[in-house]
Amino acid sequence: MKSPIPNGPGAGTTFFGGPKESGPLQGCQAEYVRVPFASADLVKLADKVTDHQAILLSDIFPTAYFGADIAKVTPGKVVAIIGCGPVGLFAITSCQLMGAARIFAIDSIPSRLALAKKLGAECKQGIVDPTKIISQERPLSDVVDAYKQFDRRAAGWIKVTLKV
Repeated sequence: MKSPIPNGPGAGTTFFGGPKESGPLQGCQAEYVRVPFASADLVKLADKVTDHQAILLSDIFPTAYFGADIAKVTPGKVVAIIGCGPVGLFAITSCQLMGAARIFAIDSIPSRLALAKKLGAECKQGIVDPTKIISQERPLSDVVDAYKQFDRRAAGWIKVTLKV
């Protein structure tokens, strides 16, 4: 049962800097920051976790995982990750954790696609209509939009192309 108090007991999760769907706590990225409700929001990490490892858990990985979660990636789905920067690469990993059958990685930068391939994604390079690439293989089940503009010359191009 959800709590009548926003983000109170039983209301689900919330975290500092999270998206609106996760709660009203705005975030930031800085060397120092005052965190309201820190006693309910911080997680103690083991001493063996380095700062370089921990920083991935504070923003990049949760963003990718949340994207895959709201896209309702489930076992057997076919997914396209559009953009293979840090969030896109973690989106590939998130979709794998959620059981996606096939993951297409689309980007125009070869080095990013090389990393996506190492993670097990099927890679397609260039500024293209991804629906043509994906529908040739199998109908598209889900799209995780790793960044807003795949073709940076035309804002919103990918959303129009994929009709999402």
